[in-house]
Amino acid sequence: MSISANDLEQKTLEDLRKNFESRAYRFIEHPSEDEIPRFLDSYRPDALAFGEHDRVIIEIKIPGGLRSNKIDLAEIANRIPPNEDWRYVVVYAGQDPSEALDIPRSNKFQIDHAIKEVRELSAAGHDRAAMLQIWSVLEALARRIYPHDIRFTQRPLSPAEIVERLAMEGELDVDEAKRIRSLRSLRNLLAHGDFETKILKDDVAFILALVDRINANAST
Repeated sequence: MSISANDLEQKTLEDLRKNFESRAYRFIEHPSEDEIPRFLDSYRPDALAFGEHDRVIIEIKIPGGLRSNKIDLAEIANRIPPNEDWRYVVVYAGQDPSEALDIPRSNKFQIDHAIKEVRELSAAGHDRAAMLQIWSVLEALARRIYPHDIRFTQRPLSPAEIVERLAMEGELDVDEAKRIRSLRSLRNLLAHGDFETKILKDDVAFILALVDRINANAST
């Protein structure tokens, strides 16, 4: 017997309630108009959670075919004013609540600071750490310059996805894309515990130059 969309949503809400209340949040299912922050306008989230240090807007996504999911999640997330204590969480029905997707969009100041850290790591001779950090910056940049692409705003990105999207959008020329694809494999080796692979300072400098250019072209 197949489960209905309503039953699946209710089960997910019950699991979320237990998860949030175990962490001392006040949890509200299907909040009323008066309880929903004004910046959401006509959007009605599935739940809200209020904690000591933050407030959470919760959207439940139902597997294809069970319920319409025609909501621009990135657009909703971008309605949250800067420096507010609200955050937007997307939960897929049946998913472990502790794995809810909550990926903030880095602002320009944060990205600038991360780039500065990469330079300092490389200058100090820590090129392995710099190589890992610069890929994190690339991912943050991809989220920043493609804010309305749900694939980029609501889940972690693989290095391959980052490179291919930047190449497709013209952020990388043919030669740059070819070289960074080869460096992608080095990053993967580092991330998975290979301590033998040598990282060249010139390779870190190459990706830094790309990041500087892409960051400069990104809107503030």
